[in-house]
Amino acid sequence: MFRVSDSLEYRRSELYRLVGEGLGGMAIVAAAADFERSLRRAMIMLAVKHPTAFMRETIEDQYRTISKYSKAWNKFVYPEVEIRLHEAIPGFEGIKRSFDARNKLVHGKHGAVTEAYAAKHIAVIEGGTTSITRFSADHGADLMSRLKTRPRPRNANSSFK
Repeated sequence: MFRVSDSLEYRRSELYRLVGEGLGGMAIVAAAADFERSLRRAMIMLAVKHPTAFMRETIEDQYRTISKYSKAWNKFVYPEVEIRLHEAIPGFEGIKRSFDARNKLVHGKHGAVTEAYAAKHIAVIEGGTTSITRFSADHGADLMSRLKTRPRPRNANSSFK
């Protein structure tokens, strides 16, 4: 829904615009998608010892859910920054709970949601997006810029696992 270069303020205003238009469920899904994209980009950018394509593939193949992102962070980012994911994103457990709300919407367990329900979950998820964006910036990774490609080594026998 958002472009990588869209500011956090613009994203926030668009999410709450959707809520105000009675589209709170869509706003929760959009907030969750934006958070996931931001977190994945952060892991790709901060895991500087690994090629970009390897990080993309590995996250998608092995760590593609909210419950597995901490494992990916611990394996690839923690060795670089020595900070755990729950320290980089202080409300990560709350974000996981808000993803349950997103899952209920996506999988049809909930239909319409109230404005208050949507606003509560959007605030939690959007707060995580803000935290990971700021954390990344503090560690030299601008999540709103183009990814820099780190190529694979020419030696075909190299392994990054």
